[in-house]
Amino acid sequence: MIGKAGEKKLYRAARRGFPFFLGLLVLIGPSPLLAVPVEVTLYPDSARITEMVHAKLPSSAGSLASANFTLPGSADPATLTIGCLPAGSCRVEDYQVKRIETPLGPKEAEIEKKAAKLRDEDARIRAAILATESQIQFWQLQTKAKTKTLADAQNMAAAIGRNIRKAGQEKIALQESLGRTGQRLREVEAERAALPDRRKSTWQITVSLSGTAAREQTLGFTYRMSGCGWSPAYRVEARPGEGKILLTFDAEIRQSSGQDWKDVQVVLASPGPPRERATASAGSAPSPDTPAAPPAKKGKKTRKASALNKTATPPPENEMPSAPAIAPIAAVAYGPWSLGKIDVPAGATVRRNVVRETGDASFLYLLEPGAEKPVLQSNGRHSWTAGMPEGPAMFFIDGSVTGRGRFSAETVNSLPLGADPRVSLRVKSGSARSEVVNGRPGPIRLHWKDGRPSTDVVSIPSGAALTLPPSPAPSGFPEKDASTTAPAKEERK
Repeated sequence: MIGKAGEKKLYRAARRGFPFFLGLLVLIGPSPLLAVPVEVTLYPDSARITEMVHAKLPSSAGSLASANFTLPGSADPATLTIGCLPAGSCRVEDYQVKRIETPLGPKEAEIEKKAAKLRDEDARIRAAILATESQIQFWQLQTKAKTKTLADAQNMAAAIGRNIRKAGQEKIALQESLGRTGQRLREVEAERAALPDRRKSTWQITVSLSGTAAREQTLGFTYRMSGCGWSPAYRVEARPGEGKILLTFDAEIRQSSGQDWKDVQVVLASPGPPRERATASAGSAPSPDTPAAPPAKKGKKTRKASALNKTATPPPENEMPSAPAIAPIAAVAYGPWSLGKIDVPAGATVRRNVVRETGDASFLYLLEPGAEKPVLQSNGRHSWTAGMPEGPAMFFIDGSVTGRGRFSAETVNSLPLGADPRVSLRVKSGSARSEVVNGRPGPIRLHWKDGRPSTDVVSIPSGAALTLPPSPAPSGFPEKDASTTAPAKEERK
């Protein structure tokens, strides 16, 4: 019976409180809606976002209706453009922007209060140390004071020693206290950094609409936002046996808007839209901050100089100096590339493929003096897709990783691809000379730069080894074994 009576009381309380709660919602009005991204154009360090929101319009006796929605804190409201969907369904009269800061939680507020108290204590201790150092300097200056008698000098020396000792002990104690305070402050800051960042700032947009009597209206808008972007990443794989290079161009996409992008149309571009330089053009009105020209001087010399200027021949029109024109900042444009509809979680980095290409290549192994292994490189200009930006790359030879570097589609002469695991350089047994061993299934071409003027390219069959002749001695030094030069020429032939 007691349980049933308690349930009846709870039911009656809920029934009485529901009308109050409903009235409170009516008084508050429509809550700001978080819009849904529809299309994103990503630049290296920013993005242009296109979003759509279905706003509920409250009934109003006037001719204007208002709709609210929010933007991320990293958005730039100065770049916001708003329109009605479908076009002509309503008219945007005005909009207001308000920044909203989310308050800290109880745990964050407690830690922030503790950190503020420790910072005040740190400042108080530093001020006390500064005052103690001033006292020490004062008593040190008293050593130059003159005294009349020996007793006065002894008393002054005792007072100086006593006060310097006391101030010094205070300074040491304060420094130890400062160290403990600094350690506690670092611990509190580390504790605050370990907490998830719940403080978020958003922009609340209030739009005034006219020409619609509907209770719900679809709005579309675009804006620029920081805290997101993309960067290129390449995978370059050489296949010398096929005479091909496989190029994979990926994009690493990041965004920290605080909202997950789901099924969003993403387009990549680089760089961002050009910004116009704020320079005055010829014939424009002077700035109000520009000081006015001084009044013309009067006198005989001034009239004579003016007459000479009038009779002088003016320079040709094409040589007349002109003010610099307003021009956009010059930059190389890449893209755009459409990635289709993808998902990009907030605070994460997503990698998506942009381009995959296969190009013909001519390969050559280059052996520099003192190198441990020959390096494979492709010669000639490759006809890659135009407009790929330079970026980091990982290089492969027949599926084996050979190193990391930079890739540029504008490379004209050669593209280094790293050391081939199946082509090695070793010391010939029973001799001090080296040989290049070809472990590939087909022949290779080797260019050995040994300091000689000859630039011959040697072909090494599959499974064979080429013995390298000794390098020539530096200029001004005799060769150690002149007899070895003749066989070297025969081997080169």
